Amino acid sequence: MLLMDRDILAELAGIYSVKKEDKNFKIADKTAVPLTILRILSLAGLFFRDCFIFSVAFFVFDYFCYLKRAEKRIKRDLSLLLELSEKGSLNEFKTYESLKELCVDDNGNKEIEIKKALVKKVIPESFEKVLDIGCKSGSLSKVFRAKMTVGVDVSRKFLKAFRKNVSQNIVLADAEHLPFKKGSFDFVSMTDVIEHLSNPSSAVSEANEVLSKRGKLLLITDNLTYFDHNYLNPLVLISGVMLEKQTRYADTWQNYSFFHNLFSKKEIKKIMLKPGLTSKYLYSFNYLPWIFGDNRISFNLPFVGSLGKKWFFIGEKG
Repeated sequence: MLLMDRDILAELAGIYSVKKEDKNFKIADKTAVPLTILRILSLAGLFFRDCFIFSVAFFVFDYFCYLKRAEKRIKRDLSLLLELSEKGSLNEFKTYESLKELCVDDNGNKEIEIKKALVKKVIPESFEKVLDIGCKSGSLSKVFRAKMTVGVDVSRKFLKAFRKNVSQNIVLADAEHLPFKKGSFDFVSMTDVIEHLSNPSSAVSEANEVLSKRGKLLLITDNLTYFDHNYLNPLVLISGVMLEKQTRYADTWQNYSFFHNLFSKKEIKKIMLKPGLTSKYLYSFNYLPWIFGDNRISFNLPFVGSLGKKWFFIGEKG
């Protein structure tokens, strides 16, 4: 994962020989089911002498096909970002806000309910002042036990919903430029924020500045090495989880393209511990409780603990 700015973007585009037409590359999902079946059969074949060579040959061939698809995806992402850069924006919400309708009601959202359950379990204490950066409509803010909650977002639509659902204390600002004094809050939340930023370290440092001594910072973000059907190929699994040979720069939502990134376990630790935070809790989780990475036991197992969809981090300021 690279911290994206226009210079790095131009350099990467040169390395990958990116062309404008690369943005039209589409990742076909039609092959996912047959490939998954073949991978499962090949895994089983590894345990039978007559099938072993065929299984190994298939996994090697499949791995190189995976690398080729990954390269095309990177070129597509970089092409989309070059287009955004020419328009003067690598910020998702400048695109997001241009939509006529924006979903601001998270009630009943499965992802939100899982996050609420985790927060209730891991953060039982109460706080004087809570800052929710990227507060959206405030669905998660309701779970925080606080005397006062302040919502920060770059979207006026989300802030309007937050004011209605949670608190009148709202601030229109971005995560990298918080208009608060040092040590103003004893708990700061950043949920699904840093993956949308070109400089996540700056945002975490800013959050740390407004955090009081012994205050806690909650961060939830996307995991680079989350499990998908490609990991049924042992070579892809080793490359993705152990060697972290993956990257992703862009994403799409309702046909809109925007900057988006994912983080490995190593990167999350580096970003969060750099400002001087102490790690109190870090593990990956999924939105289905029976899948890898949903409890602290599985997190400590090799491979398995890094396969959850999201990272859940709690740090404390020294």
